[in-house]
Amino acid sequence: MRHRGSLAFVLVAAAVLEDFFDLHPNAPPRSAISSIAVRLISGAFVGWWVAAATNISPASGAIAGVAGALVGTYGGLAIRRRAIKSIGNRASGLLEDIVAIAASVAIVAQL
Repeated sequence: MRHRGSLAFVLVAAAVLEDFFDLHPNAPPRSAISSIAVRLISGAFVGWWVAAATNISPASGAIAGVAGALVGTYGGLAIRRRAIKSIGNRASGLLEDIVAIAASVAIVAQL
């Protein structure tokens, strides 16, 4: 929302929908092929646009976005499993969301 263009509103809506579907009881696991595909596409899209906005090769940004999506998918899954054992499913999900939001705000603030 930093630049307040129409794309910003679309991305905010997508983030809200993603959060809603992530909390839905019938949501597929993050390691399911469909979930991974959406994460890879989303990572490539965001990486492309962030790189383009910062005068870096958009293709490099897309590759970094895909790599970040894979690390986030499997690294996040391992951390989430440990957190579920320690603090429960709902609390670990909320903690994961808080960390993701804080990291996103910190990254966007640097652009």
